[in-house]
Amino acid sequence: MEVALHSETTAIVSLIGEHDLSLGVELRGALATAVEQRPCVLVDLSRCTLLDSTGIAVLLDSQNRVLAGEGRFALVIPPGQGAVARVAELIRLGDLVPISHSLEDALTNVGRQPGS
Repeated sequence: MEVALHSETTAIVSLIGEHDLSLGVELRGALATAVEQRPCVLVDLSRCTLLDSTGIAVLLDSQNRVLAGEGRFALVIPPGQGAVARVAELIRLGDLVPISHSLEDALTNVGRQPGS
């Protein structure tokens, strides 16, 4: 897991490998750091191979904290991203959180949103 302060307004949290219950506290901490540092948070799942219900719950909780602070929150899930993309599709995660297919698209979309 990596947290990068991309710009004055945007933090990128990259999840690498498997993220299940055992990493829930670490994920929550990384996202809390990002939320405290920047109003816009992008979560890059392009190198994530597993995201369980704990991880999804942490993402949704973080999104709520970002939105409460009038920031922006989005996910990056490339098409064909295996299990992560399939789970996101099955639970209709895109109905709850903006999803971009690439980090470049996500950065562009965040830049277009009001207040960013």
